[in-house]
Amino acid sequence: MTALLVVVVQVFACIGYGAALLRAMSLHRVLPLDRASVIAFAIGSGILGWLLFPMGVVGWLGTVPLIVLMLAGCAGLATLPAFGPVSPPADRASLSHIEIAIVAVLLVAIVFDFIEGLTPPADADSLTYHFAIPKMFVANGGIDFVPVAVDGAVPLLVQLTYLPAFALGGERAMTLWVFVSGWFAVALVYGAARRLLDRPWSLTIALIFATTPAVVYGAGSGQVEMRAALFAVGAAIAIALANKVRGTRADLALIAVAGLCSGFCAAGKYFGLALVAAAGLIVLFDRRWFMRGTVFGGCALLAGFQWYAWNWIHTGDPFFPALFVLLGRPQVGIWTHESQAAFKSIFQYETGVPASLFWLVAYPLKATINGLPIFESGRTGFGPLLLLIGPFALAGLWLRRGSIRSSDASIYLAIAGLFYVLWFFSGISQRIRHLLPVLPLVLIACVVAAERWAVPRRASPAVVLAAVLTVAIQLAGHALFTIGSARHLMSGQSREAYYAQMVPFYEPIAWINKHLDQNSKVITEFRWYNYLVNTPIFIAQPYKQAAVDLQIHNQDLIKFAQQIKIQGITHVVALAEPDLADPDPSTLSILSIRLTEIGCLRPIQDFRSLRMGSRTLRMPAANETPLVIYNVVRPLCPAMN
Repeated sequence: MTALLVVVVQVFACIGYGAALLRAMSLHRVLPLDRASVIAFAIGSGILGWLLFPMGVVGWLGTVPLIVLMLAGCAGLATLPAFGPVSPPADRASLSHIEIAIVAVLLVAIVFDFIEGLTPPADADSLTYHFAIPKMFVANGGIDFVPVAVDGAVPLLVQLTYLPAFALGGERAMTLWVFVSGWFAVALVYGAARRLLDRPWSLTIALIFATTPAVVYGAGSGQVEMRAALFAVGAAIAIALANKVRGTRADLALIAVAGLCSGFCAAGKYFGLALVAAAGLIVLFDRRWFMRGTVFGGCALLAGFQWYAWNWIHTGDPFFPALFVLLGRPQVGIWTHESQAAFKSIFQYETGVPASLFWLVAYPLKATINGLPIFESGRTGFGPLLLLIGPFALAGLWLRRGSIRSSDASIYLAIAGLFYVLWFFSGISQRIRHLLPVLPLVLIACVVAAERWAVPRRASPAVVLAAVLTVAIQLAGHALFTIGSARHLMSGQSREAYYAQMVPFYEPIAWINKHLDQNSKVITEFRWYNYLVNTPIFIAQPYKQAAVDLQIHNQDLIKFAQQIKIQGITHVVALAEPDLADPDPSTLSILSIRLTEIGCLRPIQDFRSLRMGSRTLRMPAANETPLVIYNVVRPLCPAMN
């Protein structure tokens, strides 16, 4: 009950912060109450994460400061009565039979996600840093720099919004918070669609988005993309509204909102910079480009600068580690030019196809029909709708080419298109889920275009059939994804048993939490241990940190021993039998075995673990993996003395 109360208060706080800002900008005159509340949540969640940064830097992340922060946000709810009534008037009409059916399916999807929200987090990225970093900040009472590439020294505004829920309501509040924030994104998608389509189609698009595989995979976890969709859709709506009220006082206020949303997106993940650039270019496409651009850019900078400044202060590179060779400071000891070279050599495997004009066009088709493993489109793809209605949408765009510039759909499509181009040619990871923030804009624009072509030709049933097939396929996948969580809740299974089935190599975690305390410190390469291990832990992935050099070329025992001594390591968790035939064997395991041979480490516990081949289908891997926990024997180790 405490967890639910904390989530409700945090939701009200976000709406309050956002509503107070919208009211201060006099936007209550152009935003009806229902849509203002959802947009206010998007803005308010960004404000919440933004405010938590300075609080964390000065060490004000205790219970009392967080409660004060929540209550201050709730006070902003007093501004809501100033907003207009629900609009358009048709939204106040009774639901038709078709609409009732769509809402019923939406409720089924909500129940599926709620079930996931009641189960402990289990995906690797959430356990590594999305949830682990807020947990660490709460334990420390403040924000610390996390000297790890990709999994630590990155923009963390979204993760900070998880922090109050965890600090005040525990893990259950945090998992329910991501469930609620994901469904606010769905509500915002409905609002964006409703500006262009009737209520049944708007509900349908919201349903299709909510059951998209990439959404099902990430919305209920700590993954950032779903929260970034809040900011991307909010920015697009604000720009579209601004274009309808050009020349009024609300014009620049809405551009400011778009800048804030874009900046918050950039403060949540590096790819958010593409949204700043894409939305900014659309803003500049106006005769008042200088004033609009100045307002947009200033607000985006204000909303997004914190974590880039944080990285710059600690590493010299605001985009760590992208520009480390040019701007970084190797003397800080957390990263070196050698680390950078190794990181780039591994990161190249994140791109499956060349950044060429051909693949710019072909990537969406390849990712949808026959995606490469690195795309992860099999489990985190965008579903079949765009492929099914693509020909109708292209025909509609051609048919309405003369009036396309004046349509909200053109703004949505332009922002999404520019985002995609910038993302594709940036050379970063080509995982398709990174495009999730702008997927709703594409869905809305394509459905609008397809309907505009189909209605005069009485071809709407074909578009409707495509939507029905998409919902059926995606909802079946959503149900399958929920089975594990539902089984856990209905069986009364313990947390330990659940994790033993869902998390690779869990057996050492249970032993560590039972036998070690805060005076111990464990080093391992298994990054998902970060959230689950209660003892201080050092995640030593070779290509994401340099404090303990575990790159494959390093066989220097003295260096390794000295580095784990500096880090205060007392125990090592590693593979007992590293695969030397592997082109990238576990250096930690190899060096640990060699230190054991000279008496610096002593094996104290062995395990045999079945790694899960599929968490969704509960399919274990074929072979057991032997693991070992070593104790560091410092008095007997010359290299550490």
